[in-house]
Amino acid sequence: AMAGLVEESREQRETAKAPVPVTVRPRAVNEKQFTVTREEKGGEPLWRVRGTKPERWIQQTDFSNEEAVGYLADRLLAIGIEAELFSQGATPGDGVVIGSGDDGVVFDWEPTMAGGAEHLGGPRGTDIRFAEHSRPTRAEKRQDQLERRAAKAATRAEMEAGYAYDDESARSAGSADDAGEADSGSEAGRS
Repeated sequence: AMAGLVEESREQRETAKAPVPVTVRPRAVNEKQFTVTREEKGGEPLWRVRGTKPERWIQQTDFSNEEAVGYLADRLLAIGIEAELFSQGATPGDGVVIGSGDDGVVFDWEPTMAGGAEHLGGPRGTDIRFAEHSRPTRAEKRQDQLERRAAKAATRAEMEAGYAYDDESARSAGSADDAGEADSGSEAGRS
């Protein structure tokens, strides 16, 4: 009886396959973790970004917090999404969708700075990159300069006219005083 059990156990061991060792292969350094495809929507280019990381990051981001949106932009830049958009011909202002059809997040693409965003100052929860900065155009600068020059010229003309008037009035007042003194002296001589 015991010999039968031993025999049966040996047969089971021979028929059982050795477990396959688990091999862990690191990802290639240049392997993309996303795909970018161009679509058309209403005649406008629309760029769809798909990938587990970008889609997960989109779901985790609180879009009411500027700091969180800035952090998302930094992460997307770090994995190369902006470089891929550039290489495929995306232009600033093009629509970008991250995710699948219904649950994708759509935004207008504006390239970010290449680095140093962590050094930008600002209150907690805000990102200075979202602040509206209005810079005057060349035409506005030129118009401001012309207005300043015109104001300076008007002031200069008023001052010159005022000085000339003051000089003339002083001369005429001086002449009148001299004439008045001469008249009073002649009157004094008469009395």
